[in-house]
Parts: sequence; structure tokens; C-alpha cells
Amino acid sequence: FEFAIDERVTKNLLKQLNPMLADILPNKHPIQLMISNGEYSFDNSAAGLSVDLVLQIGTVEMNCQSESLRLLTDFKYKTKDTILVQFEPIRINIRNGVATYKRFNFIVNNEVPISCSGTINYLTKKLQLKSLIPLADIGYNIKELHGLDNDIYVPVITAGTIAKPAVYVDPNFDVAEILSTLSSEPIEGVITSTPDAPN
Repeated sequence: FEFAIDERVTKNLLKQLNPMLADILPNKHPIQLMISNGEYSFDNSAAGLSVDLVLQIGTVEMNCQSESLRLLTDFKYKTKDTILVQFEPIRINIRNGVATYKRFNFIVNNEVPISCSGTINYLTKKLQLKSLIPLADIGYNIKELHGLDNDIYVPVITAGTIAKPAVYVDPNFDVAEILSTLSSEPIEGVITSTPDAPN
């Protein structure tokens, strides 16, 4: 299948596949969706859905108010209205109504690499996705984090539901401990605790 991105596609298809994709701005750029190994039992609703998908989005613009990119745009791109995002092919295996995302990568504004993986349960509508974002890009306004030799990635969790996703830094990620290995001096402006995950 090949289709252009419009509001109907983002709300009815892309948001169901992954809430982050609902923040893609409408345009005429074609998206390709390849389907294979499809099985569906109409008696069992989503529980009977098993299919393999490959979603090819390419380069698109996204809303900078995107909840999924909020931790990044609040710091590095907070003055922008839109942002350019280039997606690698997204491979999704759905079995018995549960979608498993193989790790896929995307690049924000041609400079920030982010990877994402996890699951979406179409029976409960619950999300369990994890993105890895470079610490130096989240802490862009902190000069001591510029030019880090170490590749340090912050795990960002997308939980909640498809209708109401919740995005937060993994509570197990200890920023203070990691930074203490890089410098003997405290770094001003660094948040050394993460917000509590939603219940």
C-alpha cells in the first residue's frame, strides 16, 4: 500500500501503529506499508490479529509540540515550530493482538540519532516503548555536556495508552551517578533525579 499523509491517516492509522507517528504533519509525501503473513479471526477481535508489517516513512516534518519528542524539543529545539525527522523502515510483528517493534532508528534535524523499540498491546491499548536519546542533546544548554566522548543515551519510556500516552525518563536511569564518572565537579543545571513514572 502507498498513501499520502493527511489528518485522517495520522489519526486513524499511524496513531494506532505508534502514537509518536500521529505527530507527523500532513503532506503529500507517500508512505509505504507492506503487509505479509497476515491472519485475522473476526471472532476474536484484536486477539486474533497476527501480521508482519514494514512501514517506510522516509523524511517528514513533525510538530515540535509532539509529546513523544518533548524531552528533546524542550531543550534543543524549543524555538522551532516544526522539525525534520528521517525514519528508517519500521518493522512490526503483531501476534495475537500484541505488536512488537524491532529496534528502529530515526534522525532528528539531520543531527540527533534516536532509536526506539517495545510493544503495543491492542487488547488493552497499553504502550511499553523505549527510546534512547543522546544525553548531550537533551542537555544541549549545558556547556559541560558538549562534545562528550562517551556515547551516553537516556532511556525514555512511552507508557500509558494509545489514546493517552505518557512520556518520561526511565526512573532507573541515574543521571547523577553517570555524570559523576565524567567529572569530579558538579555540573550546574543538570537534573539529577527523574520524574516519577505515572501509575
